[in-house]
Amino acid sequence: MIAATEKELADIRKLLELLDRAPRSERQTPEAEKPNLVSLKHIDAASAALAVRRILGDGEQPNVRLAVDERTNVVVIVAPEKELGQIKRLLQALDAPK
Repeated sequence: MIAATEKELADIRKLLELLDRAPRSERQTPEAEKPNLVSLKHIDAASAALAVRRILGDGEQPNVRLAVDERTNVVVIVAPEKELGQIKRLLQALDAPK
């Protein structure tokens, strides 16, 4: 049983859906389906994920999925290795101290 607010439950559902999806393409390796967590210290995770989506072109990268855990300020990334490295570098740049 999970005790949480409606918003927290919605966030949990999003994370579970992200983690539970089958591969979108036979070209993807199982490694590309592993969730990667990026913890942010200086920027809000939701804002960072939105910026990354805009930079990559919303919906133009069908093999890239991002989710946010607002409670821990973490961005969850599921992407092929090439895009994963690019996304991590973007998040590191966005998370730079002011």
